[in-house]
Order: sequence, then C-alpha cells, then structure tokens
Amino acid sequence: MEANVRKMTALYMFVSGIAILLMMVLGLLMLLAQGKMIPLGQDTFYEMMTAHGTFMVGAAAFAASAVMWYFCASTSVYRFRFL
Repeated sequence: MEANVRKMTALYMFVSGIAILLMMVLGLLMLLAQGKMIPLGQDTFYEMMTAHGTFMVGAAAFAASAVMWYFCASTSVYRFRFL
C-alpha cells in the first residue's frame, strides 16, 4: 500500500511541476511584453496574467494536497481502503 501512496504523490507532484513550468514560460512572455521586446496587446496580456495567476495558485494547491494526502495516508491509523 505504501508504494501506491508514493506513486500517486509522485504523479501529483509531477503534474504540479509541469503546470508550474508552463506558467513560468507564460510569466516570461509577459515580462518580455512589458519590456516591449515582443508585441502583445493589452487584452491578451491581461488574459495571460489571469491564466498565469489562476494556474499558479491551482498548481500550488494541487501539490499541497498531494503532500497532505501522503502524510495523512502514511501516518493515519485508518488506512485508505481503495488503494
């Protein structure tokens, strides 16, 4: 059962890492647009900024839930039956 918990936690962390990396690229594009190095309209910039902020918060919550689930599953007296 411990192996299943570790696999699921690793999968959650991997997905969170990919989302954070993609949002870092989006943040870099926004910085380049602010420095007028790439042309980007205001409406597109603010859409990107909204997506960037939403996904960064979501990825952090997703990773935090994976860590919490790992500790709860590994320290709990009641083990999850579905694993």
